[in-house]
Amino acid sequence: MPEIEFTINNDTGGMEMRIDGVQGPACSEIADKVKEVMGASTTEQKTADYYARPHINRQVQGKGRS
Repeated sequence: MPEIEFTINNDTGGMEMRIDGVQGPACSEIADKVKEVMGASTTEQKTADYYARPHINRQVQGKGRS
């Protein structure tokens, strides 16, 4: 299940957002939605989940020979 964690710096008021459990560009889409509500961030750093490729199982079925 995806999680969004916020850390707010008491001294500067700056906020850090971390999104876990979402792979690939979908993470950026979620971050953009949160930014609409919370305001834009000053920096952005992508985690390994962003660069991971979702695993897709493919099945190929052929016609049997008689």
